[in-house]
Amino acid sequence: MAAFIKLLCVFFFLSLVSEGNCQCSLDNVSVVQSKSKLVVQQKPVWNVTINLDCPCTLTDLVLSSNGFQTVLPLDPTVIVQSGNQLQVTANGGTIAPHSNTAFAYAWDTSLSFNPVSGQPNCSG
Repeated sequence: MAAFIKLLCVFFFLSLVSEGNCQCSLDNVSVVQSKSKLVVQQKPVWNVTINLDCPCTLTDLVLSSNGFQTVLPLDPTVIVQSGNQLQVTANGGTIAPHSNTAFAYAWDTSLSFNPVSGQPNCSG
């Protein structure tokens, strides 16, 4: 019985340790925008930076982009639009730990981008 309790304690401890290795979620993703001095077709260019504040990689990040429009073509090696969502494609769709990805668009006003899905990978 004592051996079983010790084994159970070891299992519980290891499960707590493994949970602590990856505390990453969409809460670790922030989107920051700034208006540049550039103008395309009489519309200001907005610079967007997607920041990942997490010790893990993040793949398949999708941002909501309701009403997104741009007269400046998006770079498909960085981000692609599909309906009301933007899919990050930079680096094969992977954002490195504590890094950022940037893109630009041109429209009359800044638009709101919110992370809606993504897969943290904390192995290794």
